[in-house]
Parts: sequence; structure tokens; C-alpha cells
Amino acid sequence: MAQIKTINLSGKQYAQVKDRIKVFWEENPNGTINIEAIPMPDSSIIMKSTICRDANEKGGCATGQALGKLDENKAFEKLESIANGRALANLGYLANGEIASLDEMQEFLEHKEQKKNEKIDEAIGLIKKSKTLDGLKKAWVEIDVEIQKVKSVLDLKNKLKTELS
Repeated sequence: MAQIKTINLSGKQYAQVKDRIKVFWEENPNGTINIEAIPMPDSSIIMKSTICRDANEKGGCATGQALGKLDENKAFEKLESIANGRALANLGYLANGEIASLDEMQEFLEHKEQKKNEKIDEAIGLIKKSKTLDGLKKAWVEIDVEIQKVKSVLDLKNKLKTELS
């Protein structure tokens, strides 16, 4: 198998799905990539990817799935990339045993950052509502811990941006 371009993130190698697909097509010109969107009752969607090395032969196929909601810009495309990345990983197109792609890790870090910012907003709300010194101290401790956590996520994100440049 050809070498897939990777990026180091937190000491692990991750490959973008676009790079995995490129190598897949180079090695499997008769291959197929089929994607299916399966709507769920709770308005989420399962994206299922089936990738086969050769459309004319049985076997040599793998699937990958991603579950999510179509509640943000490019959510459909992101789910498709995740499903394709997992199917490719199941066929052996991965970096050093890591099934998660760079795309998935970026999404994970963004989600983590969003959750931390929500906690900070809650803590700021507590500070604004504090009527006693004890209440203010408690809110301040909460916000200080969350700021440290957000800082570490932002550091990872900036490192990733630098490595991609």
C-alpha cells in the first residue's frame, strides 16, 4: 500500500480522508465508493459508506458509518467524510492503526472547545449573578478551571493549523 500523507496531532499520526481516498483510487481503479444516507426517527442521520476494491469481484469491501444531525453548515459532507474514512480504515487505509481521521479529530476538538465555552459562559453568568463574596469565589474557581481547559484545546487547534500550513 502506498504511503498516506499524515499529520501529527498530540503524538499520533492522522490522515485526512481526501488523502486516503486518493491512495485508494490510485491502487483500486476499478473500485467503488457508495454512500447512503439513512434518516432516523429523531431527525438524526446515519451516513453509511461501502467501499470495494473491485466492483467486479465479491469480497474486498468494507463499510463505515457516521451518526449525526444536519444542524450546521456542511454537516452532511462531514458525515459523509467520516463514514468514508471509517470504511477506508476498515480496508487498511489508515495511519499507524488510528481509525479516526484528521477530519474527525478536528471536529472533536471543535466540539470540545464549544462545550468548554458554554461552561465559561455559565460561570460568567454565575459571577454576574453573585450577590455574596462566597458566591463570587465559587464562580471564579469554576471559570478559572474552564479557562485552563479551553486554553489547552486552543493550543492543540493552533498547533494543528500550523502543521497544516
